[in-house]
Amino acid sequence: DYWYDLGQPTTTQANEIVRDFNTAISQSVSYLPGVDFISNLGLMQCIASYDFAGPPLCPDLNHNHGGNIDLPTPATKMFSFPGHIDSIHLSTEGYAHLMLRVIDEKISNWLE
Repeated sequence: DYWYDLGQPTTTQANEIVRDFNTAISQSVSYLPGVDFISNLGLMQCIASYDFAGPPLCPDLNHNHGGNIDLPTPATKMFSFPGHIDSIHLSTEGYAHLMLRVIDEKISNWLE
């Protein structure tokens, strides 16, 4: 089970790790010509409309810190099967939203 293998971090701890990884990748490719980094932090929270969250969840998501770090990715956007919700992998719908964001942010510009 992935959650136990990860040491059972809290939601905030897991999100901090993902945020830091996201920032490291963004910085490591920032100097590469022709490479654009699209941050998707908070995207699933935004799609699920966590309207009870404190800070706005759908600001400019390109600014590396979208979403609320204290909230988990909504279970409805995670891969699941009866009796199990994956703590790492998105559902088919979640990956579809991720791909649509890439299309909106980059690929659509190429098609214009």
